Amino acid sequence: DQGTDETELSLNLPLKSPAGRARDRELAALTEQLQETDRLRRRLYYSGLLREVLWSRRLSATRERFLERKIELLRDLEARQRLLMKAEAASLYGVLAVRQERLHAQIDQREQQRETQRWDHRYQQLTGLGRVPGDADITEAAPPGQLEPGQHPDMQMLTLSWERQKRVIVAGAGRNTPWNVALTARQFDSPLFEENQYGLTVEIPLAFLDLVPEARRGEWRQSAQNYWRAHDELQAALNDNWQRLLSERAFLVEKQALLAEAVDTGKQLVDQLERLRTSNEIGAELWLRRAMDAVDTEADAAITAVLIGQNRAMLRQAVGIPL
Repeated sequence: DQGTDETELSLNLPLKSPAGRARDRELAALTEQLQETDRLRRRLYYSGLLREVLWSRRLSATRERFLERKIELLRDLEARQRLLMKAEAASLYGVLAVRQERLHAQIDQREQQRETQRWDHRYQQLTGLGRVPGDADITEAAPPGQLEPGQHPDMQMLTLSWERQKRVIVAGAGRNTPWNVALTARQFDSPLFEENQYGLTVEIPLAFLDLVPEARRGEWRQSAQNYWRAHDELQAALNDNWQRLLSERAFLVEKQALLAEAVDTGKQLVDQLERLRTSNEIGAELWLRRAMDAVDTEADAAITAVLIGQNRAMLRQAVGIPL
């Protein structure tokens, strides 16, 4: 047999283009940023839940404290009315009127105690801790002077997701097509000679320009529309929430100033009524009403102070600052 035997071995190795490698590095960096931003967003979410629990619990405890103060005042007044009745200086009407007021206050106190316990339980569920921090532990620093929507974790997450999606879409561009490296080995064997040949072939696609197929272009346009719609809706929601909280803060600060004056006036009024009070039933009932009004005004002032602290915490939440 004078023929020649030929044996060939070929090994094809896909090789990413320089543009493809650069794209992979960008995607890896974006993925890392997305993970970090997602951690911050989750932290902000749980901070919002915790802020709600802590400030709601403080509001409930403040109301409960002033109800207890009202009950103590009514008990003292009821005892005084009983003494007057025994001395035949007042009738049973005065005692019953005060008792009725005390019982209503005690009912309100029980309801408020249940509310406080509910927030305590909610705090334990969120944190696994048994003790709710005191007032000083939840007071937060002043919020920034203005909102920067682009710095909010939700907005950062949306923007980073869009940046990553854009790079995934352009992965179909011509310059991102992988190159192909082929290693070839041939052996020729005949009675007259033997020969080994080795070859290296590099295939570079001609579509090396940054061209994106039309289907990918349509996907790009649709994704861009979706992104900007979500972007505008989120920005509007963040701005609306920020403006609402600023308006609430202005109202609470003004209300606090007026209540401070009202508390002082109420104390003076009760003192004057105490001096002018006689044993007649109408005078006693008027004193009772004014005394209760004074306690309610003080309670309102204390609650407003708590609401101002809560507003400050929610402003920090609104700009994306976690606990």
